[in-house]
Amino acid sequence: MAKVVKTKEDLDNLLEDYHFMPQDYELIDIPTRFEFDEDIPASSFMHDVWVRFRSNKGAIIGGCVIVFFIIVSIIAPMCSQYSFDAVDTAQQSMAPRIPGLTWMSWFNGEGGIRTYTGDLANTYHFFGTDVLGRDLWVRCWEGCRISLFVAGTAVLVNVFIGILYGMISGYFGGWVDAIMQRFQEIVNSIPTLVILTLLLLVM
Repeated sequence: MAKVVKTKEDLDNLLEDYHFMPQDYELIDIPTRFEFDEDIPASSFMHDVWVRFRSNKGAIIGGCVIVFFIIVSIIAPMCSQYSFDAVDTAQQSMAPRIPGLTWMSWFNGEGGIRTYTGDLANTYHFFGTDVLGRDLWVRCWEGCRISLFVAGTAVLVNVFIGILYGMISGYFGGWVDAIMQRFQEIVNSIPTLVILTLLLLVM
């Protein structure tokens, strides 16, 4: 019959008449096991992240593309002589023209309403201009900068709200956790496009 051990005295009384026998133990071949052990140096969390990231070719390519767009969106508007909001009707609807590539029909500046003649002979617009004469190259990278800023801000806000929401749900638990998780499931069941459309109509 099994005995219930509640206190140290009960354990001592149980083991008082118990005698350990040699067959109660099994010797492990420790030297043999140690031959296959390998000392691995300790590494930080960021080092593990970098190793995993470096081993994923898709992540490397995607990261390089993102870094490229970030760098160009910062440098391109700064290095250009044009402003993204400068209106010049004398240069409206001009075709793309890139120095060194004018031998290509796509980048020779022909086909636009305004031509690169006269005072505009030494003018270059990499992506051409719009109907108000604004340089599309600068406007493109200025819009890319704004889009990246909005995307980064949205990610940070989502991470902050998600961590705070999860911490509150996990800390209190019980009915608080149940209500918060049901609300989260309801929100996730609604298509994002519907929510964005409603926000667009309201705001």
